[in-house]
Amino acid sequence: MEASKYQDIPERIAGLTKLAYNFWWSWNNEARMLFKMLSRTAWKINKHNPVKILYEIDKDMLEKAAKDPVFLKSYDAVMDKFNEYMNNKSSWFLKNFPKNKNQSIAFFSAEYGLHHSLPFYAGGLGFFAGDLLKECSDLGIPVVGVGFMYPKGYIKQRISSDGWQMDEDEPVDRGNAPIHRILDDNGNRLVV
Repeated sequence: MEASKYQDIPERIAGLTKLAYNFWWSWNNEARMLFKMLSRTAWKINKHNPVKILYEIDKDMLEKAAKDPVFLKSYDAVMDKFNEYMNNKSSWFLKNFPKNKNQSIAFFSAEYGLHHSLPFYAGGLGFFAGDLLKECSDLGIPVVGVGFMYPKGYIKQRISSDGWQMDEDEPVDRGNAPIHRILDDNGNRLVV
């Protein structure tokens, strides 16, 4: 994530950036609603992609949200839940496997169906892998998903008016996707 990319976000609601890059928002209704509250139109146009919304939304709308008591009440509640979730020291995993707290489990899959803002899935396997990652997150299991970064995403399958299956590319806008590069201790791209 480029630091300058989101320079217009007021300090009072700066946590939106961190939240947008963590898929927790995708299975937390209040978090999704928070981004929708910024702009229902932007939420719809940007296909529920909070990163793209934060990048493209008008600065005035962000400043208005940072002063709106209704938005701030929701923001504070969501960020409290998010921070509690991220700092959970009593997760199922830590309770049952305290000696393994500094270890990670690699989960390899060809696709992950986490959310349609990141189209790296075609169907069953992707949804299963995505649901497994979400459940591991909720249980505090230190799983790292390892997969492919498809340059064009996956294809969308549609049925034409005459009954034929049609494939359409669904390109990934990497600059506005809820992802960022993982870097090693020296600031270089981590290569697996």
